[in-house]
Amino acid sequence: MRIVGRIAALFFILAPLGLAQAAGPGNAAPAQNEAPPAREFWIFFDSGQFKIRPGDASILDGAAAAIEKLGRPKVVLTGHTDRTGLHTSDVRLSQWRAEEVKKYLVKHGVPADDITTVAKGESDPRVPTPRGVPSEDNRNVHIELK
Repeated sequence: MRIVGRIAALFFILAPLGLAQAAGPGNAAPAQNEAPPAREFWIFFDSGQFKIRPGDASILDGAAAAIEKLGRPKVVLTGHTDRTGLHTSDVRLSQWRAEEVKKYLVKHGVPADDITTVAKGESDPRVPTPRGVPSEDNRNVHIELK
């Protein structure tokens, strides 16, 4: 019993200094070898579309969690298209894609002022393809946390 009393007294001395933490659910110590959060994410779109697919919500949720964990990094959203449309409409579509991702992230707690959107259209493709060849890999928004 004496040891338990001394441990309790030590806890009450160290706790206000932030040097002790009560054990229990939700109070586990952070893992020593915890990997840093990812800084790049990709989501993909259907041809000619800018609406986020339901399956991509988990990727965007992961991006929002990484942003929070990193403490408000600058977020760059770069929209892309494949090489099947007209250049002017592809640039517009890539901007709409980036703006949709921005709306999602802002709705999930990311400050709008921390987000920059870029529209690349068909330039700078993820996977080089000939003109007119559809490619889901190139219909995307690249999310970078800097």
